Amino acid sequence: MTARRIVLVLLVSLAAVSCSDSSSPSSPTSSSSGSSGGSSSSGSSSGSSSSSSSSGSSGSGSNAQLAIYTTQPSGWSSINVFVDGNFAGALTAYRTSKPACAGDASVVIYSTSTGSHSISAQSNTSITWSGSTTATQGCNTIELIDQSSSGTGSSGGSGGGSSTGVGTVVSQCVSNVQRLGASQVNWVTMPSPFNGIDFKVYFLAGNGVYEVIWRNRYNDAIFFNFQPSVGTPATKTTYRDQLGSGHEESPPGVTVSGLNDGGTACMRVDQVRFGTDSGPYK
Repeated sequence: MTARRIVLVLLVSLAAVSCSDSSSPSSPTSSSSGSSGGSSSSGSSSGSSSSSSSSGSSGSGSNAQLAIYTTQPSGWSSINVFVDGNFAGALTAYRTSKPACAGDASVVIYSTSTGSHSISAQSNTSITWSGSTTATQGCNTIELIDQSSSGTGSSGGSGGGSSTGVGTVVSQCVSNVQRLGASQVNWVTMPSPFNGIDFKVYFLAGNGVYEVIWRNRYNDAIFFNFQPSVGTPATKTTYRDQLGSGHEESPPGVTVSGLNDGGTACMRVDQVRFGTDSGPYK
């Protein structure tokens, strides 16, 4: 696979996310035109997606639960949520009211210990949230603040890309990776609007490392930057790939540095063009 390394800087504005009824806003890095908002849910599962949020856990001895949700109705279609750097689940629906500790597409439930924990999240359109919370025993609700009307950052539905000029940014994570060869691993689809490209993370036994390869299901060539990372999506990309229509890469691929058995691998994609590698990014 041909890849050329470039360096980009993504500006991220961070603020705290608080527990229970009170919460603090943060500023988005971007939002993208053409991205649909999450489906609304006021209590039970929205039914908008088969990939509803699953309950995560930090291990044995957990005596607190974090119920993480957002009331932001637009500018995204999926949000990956992380607790203490661990992938906790994904939101595919927003809420109009505070949830209980029962997971569905609009709530990520994470079991952990009492005390201080870091919370971060990133949408498929590169809106980010980051902060910390102090969990008490039982259910702790944490809202990812609605940024669509905050007046900060580049929120809203216009622009089609981030403030750094890299176009629309999408990220996707796969958890609990195992030592399986490329032929034994399923393809994972990137979020809309680039859901015509897929990746798979596999173990290359000869080198003792995890790698990533890509395939293109579009009826056109695609040019894109990508960045593998461990635990949380990267904030910039350093690899560029080119895939013809219907092309599927085969090993060897790009090493996912630092990925261990049972870990979470994340992929960020930006600077996308179709047909020719010239003109504005999508």
